[in-house]
Amino acid sequence: RSGDTGIADSQFDVPDLRENIRCADFLTSEVESVDAIVGGPPFVRVGKFLESNQEKAVAYRQLFRTAQNGQFDLYMLFFEKAIAVLKDGGWLAWSVSNTFLRSLSGRTTRQIIAENCAVNELVEFDARKIYPDALIQIVLAILQKTRRESACRHIWIRGQKDSVYSLNALRDDRANGQ
Repeated sequence: RSGDTGIADSQFDVPDLRENIRCADFLTSEVESVDAIVGGPPFVRVGKFLESNQEKAVAYRQLFRTAQNGQFDLYMLFFEKAIAVLKDGGWLAWSVSNTFLRSLSGRTTRQIIAENCAVNELVEFDARKIYPDALIQIVLAILQKTRRESACRHIWIRGQKDSVYSLNALRDDRANGQ
């Protein structure tokens, strides 16, 4: 759409996906291997989650390596599960809290990524209000499930005002092979 976003109209040839979409609890359901995952895990404050879902938190500590030691954030479990269900060569592209990149609680997530994936791109946002109801800094992460080394493009976008302009410039750079 064009207008206030600055994003031009474009046509996409999207196949019929009705046979490929299923509504289920991603963390606890059986999921077949997939070629790609695009989107992002929910933004849930861990304290709120633990208050309202103690039984699930206990079960998650048994099921997920990222939840076994100390404090964990729900999105870390989604990272672990997503990587587990990706086919070799598959892609993970999503918007997620950037705290796993530098925090002690994100160490296991970083280890799982390093053991299984090549990080192709990280786009971090300085602004904490990218999403209306989330007060966190996010990163757009693009990973490929592969053991091959790959160069990672790491970009930091400062301020909120120019975020759409910066994303359009990144898209244009990628389209031009830069």
